[in-house]
Amino acid sequence: VSEPISFSILEIVAVGLKAESKKQVFLALDQIGKEDIKVLFLNNNGSVSEVAFSDIAISYRSGDGLRYGDNEIGISAGGLYTTLEVRVARRSYDMSGAKWQNTIHTYDGTEKIAELTGLPLGVTVKEYISNKATNAGEYKLSCIFEYDSENYNEPTLEEASLVIYKKELELPTGALFTYDKQIKNFKIEDTEY
Repeated sequence: VSEPISFSILEIVAVGLKAESKKQVFLALDQIGKEDIKVLFLNNNGSVSEVAFSDIAISYRSGDGLRYGDNEIGISAGGLYTTLEVRVARRSYDMSGAKWQNTIHTYDGTEKIAELTGLPLGVTVKEYISNKATNAGEYKLSCIFEYDSENYNEPTLEEASLVIYKKELELPTGALFTYDKQIKNFKIEDTEY
C-alpha cells in the first residue's frame, strides 16, 4: 500500500487572444473573412487553440468595413479582446466598360458632343472639360469625375478624341462649257472643306 498522492485538476482556460493576418494588404471597403485571419486562444497551460471564425466578433474603426487609412481592427472571442494591425490600400474602379460615344462626325456646321457611357457604380461625370466642337479637326476628350476619393484611386480612361472630318467637296456636275478661248470660273459656297 502506498501513501496517497495529492493532485489537482488543472482547468485549461483561455487567458489571452492572438490574431494573425493571412494577407499583406486589404482593400478599402473589404470585410474580414475567415480566409483573411487566424485567431488563437492562448491558454493558461501554455497551449494554443484556434478559434472558429463563427465565434469571432470583428470591430472596424469606421463602421461596417475597412476604410483607406485604417491601421487596425478589433477582435473579440470568449470574452477576450485583441487588436490586429492591418494595411488598407485604396481600391481601383473597373473602368473597362466606360466608353466615349459619338466621337466621329463629318462637318455640317452644327456642334458635335461626345459623352461617356458605361461608368461603374459610384463614378459620375462632374464636369466635361472638352467634349464639344463645331469645326473640322481632332479634339482631345476630357472630364472631371465625381467618385469616392477617400477609398478609391482616381478613375482613369484611355485617351480619346472627338474627330470632325472635313466635308467632302462635291464638284458641280452638269455644268457644260463650250470652248470659246475664254477662262471659265465657278464658285463653291461652303467654307469647311
